[in-house]
Amino acid sequence: MEKEIICCICGEHISGYGHSAEPVKSGRCCDKCNKEVVIVRVKEFFNAINKCK
Repeated sequence: MEKEIICCICGEHISGYGHSAEPVKSGRCCDKCNKEVVIVRVKEFFNAINKCK
């Protein structure tokens, strides 16, 4: 029996293993939150670092 995993960002059920929600939150997130929240946050971080160079 597969363990039910819930997205730590939106609370929806995750199919499969999901994604790491770091640096937004600790835990696992769904495909949608990974794409719309986590990756956007990481891109903003790297853009800010590149502007400081």
